[in-house]
Amino acid sequence: MSKADFKPNQMLILIELFMKESDTEPDQAVFDKIVSDIKEMEGIPRGAYTIILNDNLIDKRRGIGTKDNTLESMNPNEIIKE
Repeated sequence: MSKADFKPNQMLILIELFMKESDTEPDQAVFDKIVSDIKEMEGIPRGAYTIILNDNLIDKRRGIGTKDNTLESMNPNEIIKE
């Protein structure tokens, strides 16, 4: 596959983050800063970036942290890097 054939929206890149402190809700300002930084970064791989910011609690039975309070930039709001 050549670089010309590669469509960035076909390469999905998920970045899942957790708040550092326990008992802390996901912070909208932190999330907005992360999304802004990814949008402005140069030199990172082409693709469709989804950003997820969870609180600090991880469900030990399922090994995930996504809950109702999770902040996310998913389709159709993912970040496309050309």
